[in-house]
Amino acid sequence: MGHAPVPVGMDGESQSHPGGADGFEQGSIVADPRQRRILAILRRQGEPIPTVELGTRLAASDESAAAAEQVELDLRHRCLPKLESVGWVERRPAGVCPVDPLPLECRSFDTPPVRDPDDPLWDVVGALLTRPYREAILSTVAARGDRLTVDSLAACLRDEDAVTWADDDRTLALSLHHVDLPKLSEMGAVAYDRDERTVAPVDRLSTCVARLGLDV
Repeated sequence: MGHAPVPVGMDGESQSHPGGADGFEQGSIVADPRQRRILAILRRQGEPIPTVELGTRLAASDESAAAAEQVELDLRHRCLPKLESVGWVERRPAGVCPVDPLPLECRSFDTPPVRDPDDPLWDVVGALLTRPYREAILSTVAARGDRLTVDSLAACLRDEDAVTWADDDRTLALSLHHVDLPKLSEMGAVAYDRDERTVAPVDRLSTCVARLGLDV
């Protein structure tokens, strides 16, 4: 039994998608600069950090101009609970520490160094964590090197057994059109023409594929 079809007609992500709630949570964490900075601070430290000290360091590195008190509240009530829920950090008597090896670094694709939270590739990593079959989307578009229709791309993904969740090709094509391709286009990984329903590679795609270590 595959995953339930993704509701169409929406522009954002949803937890009702292939990859499940865990993938959604992981993708949302990676897409959040503050969460990435927390992981970077913990990884650089190499030993548990008391929550108060972690909050102080996080506030000092935060670029949103939020008050230190707001940053610490967000750390305690949102950030750390989310990181714990996906198993990326642990709370010990001496403080907070990252899980080693970090599950994020044990994926089928490569990631930027956790110590570099501002690497622009993190936006693409977040998109892949949310919907793992997006790896195949990027690989297929890069391999073809030319414009593809949504229906052609869906057929390629089917042939490569990249997706098993959708009930039929129409469901897959609709998900590509309404969710996946607009998302990847928004972050500059591909170019998507909604009116023509065609996707094409862009200059950044070759860099993304190479750095992620995707097969082409």
